Amino acid sequence: MMNESLTNWFYRFSRREQYVLMAGAVVLILYVVYQLWLLPLQNRVDLARHQVNVVVDDLREVESLSHNILQARKQRSQQQRSQPVNLAELVDRSLRKSQLTMQTYQPGKQGEASVRLSDVSYRQLLAWLYELEQRQGLYISQFTMTTSASTSQVNATVGLSLGQPVSYDE
Repeated sequence: MMNESLTNWFYRFSRREQYVLMAGAVVLILYVVYQLWLLPLQNRVDLARHQVNVVVDDLREVESLSHNILQARKQRSQQQRSQPVNLAELVDRSLRKSQLTMQTYQPGKQGEASVRLSDVSYRQLLAWLYELEQRQGLYISQFTMTTSASTSQVNATVGLSLGQPVSYDE
């Protein structure tokens, strides 16, 4: 019924008007396809491009920062090599600063030493180790820790080195 009335409506126009109506229908269909399918697709592509650009910018910044960190490490190791460092003096100074006392100090070969601490606070020990590695630039080559007879204390033996740590990623 509806199809017949639509057909009758269409055929009551002249041939020229029918062509105009068909052209208008094609334009309307193309517009609807554009609005409902192509425009949202283009918006998603633009959003994806923006997200990729943000990630690329972040990657460039991380690469730049990593380069700066590597340069700083290289300069620090060059400074450490150029300045003669007395390992015993560094250890003694850092122990006093951390309010710890060593049980024994045994020097090793080529800038290495072994330090034994008895009945020390676990937190103080960790703070001291952090100070040695991060601020003094020493490397912990060996570490052994046991509980002390006192409940909140530990005994530790720490191997220290002035040299570069072994790197497995190169």
